[in-house]
Amino acid sequence: GSNVLHSNLQASLMSLEEWNRASELGCEFSRLTRAPMDFASLADVPSLPLEMPTVLRQAGVRYVANGGNQFRAPMLHYGRLDERSPVWWEAPDGSRVLCWFIRGYAHSMFLFGVPGSETRALATLAHYLSSYPESYPYDAVLIYGLGGDNALLGGDANAAFHRDWNARYEYPRMVPARFRDFFSYIDEQGTDRLEVIRGDGGDYWDDGAISSPRTFALNRRNQAEAVEMETLASIALMRDPTLRFPAAALRSIWNNILLFDEHTFGRQGSATRPDFMDTRAQWSIKSGYARRAASDLEWGRNQWLGRLTGTGEKAVVVWNP
Repeated sequence: GSNVLHSNLQASLMSLEEWNRASELGCEFSRLTRAPMDFASLADVPSLPLEMPTVLRQAGVRYVANGGNQFRAPMLHYGRLDERSPVWWEAPDGSRVLCWFIRGYAHSMFLFGVPGSETRALATLAHYLSSYPESYPYDAVLIYGLGGDNALLGGDANAAFHRDWNARYEYPRMVPARFRDFFSYIDEQGTDRLEVIRGDGGDYWDDGAISSPRTFALNRRNQAEAVEMETLASIALMRDPTLRFPAAALRSIWNNILLFDEHTFGRQGSATRPDFMDTRAQWSIKSGYARRAASDLEWGRNQWLGRLTGTGEKAVVVWNP
């Protein structure tokens, strides 16, 4: 199983329909390959809106792993959600996903190093495991992620370290696994008595979007107009069934909307060096997603308004979505 989400999204920026589109490719991949797509993962981004369990359950997702960066966003430090994991996260409509929270996304690197060090592991593992209460009901915990940002998968990805550790020590065992493997293992041991949490994770790390208000507002408008274009096309098809629904065009538009809401806003150091060549080049790429979506929406709206009249005569169409 793979992560069902489109990319590593700045979740607090997304519309409800955008959430539906965020899992569309993953669900389509699952349908074509019959591979299970029942988990979602967000790394670095700590923003977790309260509608997330609802839209994920509708997409068939049961499990969520979040390796949130706590710098300027200490919701895990203060809420101690990592030490309370796993927990059920419940949306206002009662939908639930089984969640594991970690204070970071390069957990293996922090605990063991890459390549792994037995000396380091002996110094860190006992402290890490002791952070869980004596009432912890399972015989396994999750270590989230191997390396840091933009890092190549070097060497053997600690495979030899895991093998050598397991050969020497009976406990704790180190088991490389997919998120789905871990959650399924926990699920098999029972989850009925786990804590249920409710609410919103907060709009942390939104300063990237706020630093570019004009383009951010443009993409917000794109979110609404993409739904309007789909509605407009559907009405036109009701009038003339020989027309073809613009599925590919809408998928391209939503892809650009999602790529703008992906969590990366500018290069490192862009706040202090806004005129640096790399800063401008990366922003040109990022803002281009919103601009392309807006351009495609304008073209599509004009095309479908014309098809809605379909008379070949002069007409006035009032479109008030």
